[in-house]
Amino acid sequence: MIADFGLVKLLEQSPEVRTAASRIVGTFGYLAPEYVRDGCVTTKSDVYSFGVVLMELLTGQPALSRDAHPTNALYSEHRSLVEYMLSALENDDPWHKLTQCIDPNLTHYHKDSLFQMAVLSKDCVDDDWNRRPDMSHVLLCLSHILECSRKWEND
Repeated sequence: MIADFGLVKLLEQSPEVRTAASRIVGTFGYLAPEYVRDGCVTTKSDVYSFGVVLMELLTGQPALSRDAHPTNALYSEHRSLVEYMLSALENDDPWHKLTQCIDPNLTHYHKDSLFQMAVLSKDCVDDDWNRRPDMSHVLLCLSHILECSRKWEND
């Protein structure tokens, strides 16, 4: 889901930060907005996809799902997990809203670590690719979250 389009294009081209894709390929729901809009592929395109995967891990929901339309049972709409999570995290009480989004199978977790992971996923799917973290930064954040979770489990 993550590497089915971006990495191949980056490897085929020179090591510039931005390249242009000749056609859109990949799995909808994981595609970065700049890639869909302009065909621009950057290292941050894959960061976006990774952020979607983090959201899937937190919620247990697919990147895109079909919801029945409230007024017409025969009509369904695509629901974006990214939009769903962003609306929760931009709420006045993000922790309360986030707890409603979390996969009910997650029953034993460190609340601060879960919230940090949700915020990291939000940073990864920022509309502006310049504001998304590098994967090295994502790795550092995940390592810190793991360390905090392990300390919490041992207490």
